[in-house]
Amino acid sequence: MPPRPETISTSFGVATVVPTRYFLKHVLPPLHPNIDVDKVLVKLRRHRKGSQKAITKAGRWWGFAKDPAEVERPKTGFSHFPKLVDAIAKCGAPKGTNPSLQVLHNPEPTTYGENRHIDELPDAYMVAPSIDRTKVSWADVAVIGEYEKYFPNSAMSSERLAQSTLRAFKDPRRRFVYGYTLDDMAMRLWFRDRSQFIVSRNFNFITNHEPIVYFFLSLLYAETHHLGWDPTVRVISCSNNKPQYEYTVENVDGSTSTFRTLRLISQVDSVQGKGTRVWKVVLVVNGVPVGAPAVLKDHWIQEEFEFEGTTLSRIQRSDNSEDFQRTFSSNFLTVLSHGGVIMRSQRHAPYCDRTRQHIRNAKASKLDVPLPDAGFFGPRPYVPSHLVSKQDPFLTGCRLHYRIVFKEYCTALRSSTPLSIVFTALAQLCEALKLLHEAGWVHRDISDGNIMLDELGHARLMDLEYAKRLGDETTPDLRIGTSPFMSAEVARQAYSRSFPSPQPMDPRYCPLDPALSPRSQLYKFAREHHLSVSPGDSDETCSLNLEFKIAEAMWKKDAQLLERGEDRPAISPASSIGPEFQTPSPERAKVRANVSGVIDFGFRYNPLHDLESLFWIATYFLFNATPEDRDATMTVYRKQITQRLLHEEEQRDRCIRLDGCYRYDLDVLPKNLRKLGLVLEDWRSQLTAAFYDAEKDCASITPSTGSGLHEQLARTLQKMSELAGSLHDGPSTCADTETRKRRLDDASDSQTPNSDALTRPKKKARTVEAD
Repeated sequence: MPPRPETISTSFGVATVVPTRYFLKHVLPPLHPNIDVDKVLVKLRRHRKGSQKAITKAGRWWGFAKDPAEVERPKTGFSHFPKLVDAIAKCGAPKGTNPSLQVLHNPEPTTYGENRHIDELPDAYMVAPSIDRTKVSWADVAVIGEYEKYFPNSAMSSERLAQSTLRAFKDPRRRFVYGYTLDDMAMRLWFRDRSQFIVSRNFNFITNHEPIVYFFLSLLYAETHHLGWDPTVRVISCSNNKPQYEYTVENVDGSTSTFRTLRLISQVDSVQGKGTRVWKVVLVVNGVPVGAPAVLKDHWIQEEFEFEGTTLSRIQRSDNSEDFQRTFSSNFLTVLSHGGVIMRSQRHAPYCDRTRQHIRNAKASKLDVPLPDAGFFGPRPYVPSHLVSKQDPFLTGCRLHYRIVFKEYCTALRSSTPLSIVFTALAQLCEALKLLHEAGWVHRDISDGNIMLDELGHARLMDLEYAKRLGDETTPDLRIGTSPFMSAEVARQAYSRSFPSPQPMDPRYCPLDPALSPRSQLYKFAREHHLSVSPGDSDETCSLNLEFKIAEAMWKKDAQLLERGEDRPAISPASSIGPEFQTPSPERAKVRANVSGVIDFGFRYNPLHDLESLFWIATYFLFNATPEDRDATMTVYRKQITQRLLHEEEQRDRCIRLDGCYRYDLDVLPKNLRKLGLVLEDWRSQLTAAFYDAEKDCASITPSTGSGLHEQLARTLQKMSELAGSLHDGPSTCADTETRKRRLDDASDSQTPNSDALTRPKKKARTVEAD
């Protein structure tokens, strides 16, 4: 395996260190065709009559006879830097062309070695010459500069620059941003977009002239979109410090539409990732707003996934019946316009805005594996990540800029607080999932943020960018979804309920002695594999526990072999091993890929995983709706259980898989809300039974998997809604609190239900009482 690249860690992201020449040739905007860096360096060294040479005979920049750290006054070490950049601009200016940027110093810079508020301007910045230097705002800053006089404090400048890039991305027009840091005489060049955070190795900018000349010439004479601005977003007004924007959406059919923002609904603050912004907008025709408000979503999707608008269209066209179309229209959003963001330039052909195109002319590996492309109006076909990485060792992700406009203006379910409204909406969503699954699709990202309530209070399902057809093997079922609501199997990337029969055993994992009792066999296996187990009360329970532990150990062993790139050891036919071990089961199927990109995927997402996400959403609202308890200890218990249920994979896996575990966690709820949890527990047992039935043969999972569960879940959620409307969600009584506290304290000293005490699911839930 190739060595991991060097990185620089900051509180605002981890940057990958690249060679300086790589940064100049691949990360910076292309040089103007009439600029020759070698000729510019000659001009800078040439003495002109009546002017001082920019590069002195000592080989240093004029004004930097001393290193900045040697200058006594604390804030003057870099005072000549703007003049240095002006000299580079004059000597490198193409005929008839003026620089598009100028370097300015912050009149009130941060004291060296100190942090700054995120809204404060950086130590230096490059802005357009037309900008009044006394009224510079973050919206005007094109390139960020940070200074530190003393090299041992260089981490401070890196920290401040990473923070400044975070602030720069608050501008809706920002696609990526450049920057530089000066630590005494050491200079680094920086770049950040939605996929990459890249920094060059440091070089001495005072004596090493070529990199700094190339850096500033490429930026000073670059086009607007090469500086990180989005030319398809235009600021039209700014009232009460809240600017309005006009977004141009180029449809997949080539037509264009313009939408004016009315209000920002939501946005993602992180830089790396989707960077989603959702606006309330109105269509603009000839500069005049027309029609009712709509919703525009601007974000960066992963390249290998299909456009959400295209997915919705394919699902809608899958059945032309009147009932299907009516159900689809009432449960999904209507797309008005959608397409990739197109960059147009005077020097270059139009192209769809992709992060991998921000890194220009990346060299291919010795294998020379091409990256297929479907044109600039659509996403490219899936290419395995191990092949993409061979294209460029510093290309950490590939995202595509995409916009979609919906007709309906809705509010997210997460903003609804009454439990009766929440559970009614979830019950209505079951109809959308039923339609989706029967059409042969799975959503793969059911969350409280993807369930919307329209003006009539009806639930609608959105964010289908991760949706895919069942049986589609062109892309792997990666760990996709929102963590608190993700299916336990999806989080583990393995089937949890399809373990093979324990007899006959695989001697590579469990050389058992037939003369031993099941209990002794269990203890022996656990001791050899460093596992903690609860044997149970009977030999039958011990055998079941042993079966699951053996299967789990085999799965982990195969995963380790896969990570090391080794094959699973062959089993001799004469070893009396059953066929279920001679042919690996689907949950242990390896992901094999050759140079041609042919892939055999193991784990597959199925409709039951979408339904399980609804279970976790209901759990989320149920546990978070609990008021503060009179007893502080019970409040702590409840918060701990809620954290474990939503964020700890092992606990989530136990609760969804084992009878009694979820019922046990309901004890932290007040008595009135516990009734709702018990209704949800009954449906959990039905879902778990459906999982076991479906995963007896994972290869036979079809769109009809889970048939009937949608209606059952809808009835369950509707019952919970009726109960929630009749219950008072006030704090529990002191007697109830003491009872729950005593039960929890007693359980902490005994064996609680966990993954070490596994039982086969029943059609009806049964309680596992603590000792």
